[in-house]
Amino acid sequence: MPNDLESDGAKLVYLAVDVADEPTPAELTNMLQMNSLALYPILRTLTERGHIDTDGETITCT
Repeated sequence: MPNDLESDGAKLVYLAVDVADEPTPAELTNMLQMNSLALYPILRTLTERGHIDTDGETITCT
């Protein structure tokens, strides 16, 4: 878990990506029962900070 993650939502999404096998955003939405409008800003922030990589359809931890 990266030390700079402060929000519970970011921590939850990061852990879900880490545990899942290259999930898609749709799979994360379903897995976390999170609205895509809430998920996408978190994914963007995690990507900008270099914690995840969104390669095409799948998401991986870096």
